[in-house]
Amino acid sequence: MKRNSFITLAALIFAMILGGCKKDYTPPNNSNNALNISGIWNITSFVQKTENKTSDFSGMDFNFSTDGTLKVTGTATANGEWSYTQAVTGTYGGPSSPATFTINLVSGSTFTKLSRTWNVGSSSATILVLDHPEVSEDEHVTFTKK
Repeated sequence: MKRNSFITLAALIFAMILGGCKKDYTPPNNSNNALNISGIWNITSFVQKTENKTSDFSGMDFNFSTDGTLKVTGTATANGEWSYTQAVTGTYGGPSSPATFTINLVSGSTFTKLSRTWNVGSSSATILVLDHPEVSEDEHVTFTKK
């Protein structure tokens, strides 16, 4: 009889633990439409540590299309792609991942600084602030809608 009580108690505890686990995983949304970025934007700030490199992108328009393509025109030109991934809430107490914005431009060294995956610092209909994911790089870029 003691053995049956032990098995029943163990099963009850197991059921309580299993039922009490929080399952709040939110899958990432890789849709470029999740961030309203379509249109023409300019870089109004590009800062790396203490250096202001905004002038490197002066006179350039960045045209982000809803299909994920990116075209740069103006004082320099380039073609490429962009993508956005929403932030993901951590599961079972694990860490969350920030929203990311990836820029991939195929062109000269001017765009090497931009072509990477950035963390989204903040965004609105007219401003997009991106931060380098490596804190020690201390690199930030701000796009403003034209």
